[in-house]
Amino acid sequence: MTFLVGEMAHQRKDDKSILDCHRLIRGISRNLPKLVVHDEILRRDRPSTAAFGWISRQHEDGGPCISVWLEEELKATGRPSGDLNDKWIGSVAVNAGQVREEECGVCRSPREVEPAHGDIFDKRNRSGNQLKRVSEKLAEIAVWVRKPPMQGGK
Repeated sequence: MTFLVGEMAHQRKDDKSILDCHRLIRGISRNLPKLVVHDEILRRDRPSTAAFGWISRQHEDGGPCISVWLEEELKATGRPSGDLNDKWIGSVAVNAGQVREEECGVCRSPREVEPAHGDIFDKRNRSGNQLKRVSEKLAEIAVWVRKPPMQGGK
């Protein structure tokens, strides 16, 4: 993974109006090679780490982020948490407070086509391998909003 780093990564501000108890919804793409994994340690199915992949986006700071839907914004417009477009076969949720415990921030980043859009972003300017560990942690703590079917008919 290659990300823009340095001062740019610290320009985004953690939006404290997104409370720690607010849920952040992450869509599970049909294009992921393995959507659901059975975690023997957790003794349950969980999303694959790839569900929390970091992308480098060229907007305010260009730093790595994970796109999410802000559940409170979905509710404010009368949409249920699972109301995602056809690109998503499932969805999971983490609380903003859990994200902040991983030294990440949360901000609103509404789009013309999706006003409930937000971002999880790194507050520490970590390397790709360090961000992968954050993705692993988020995948472990995520709860299903809409679980996709298991691959291979299971």
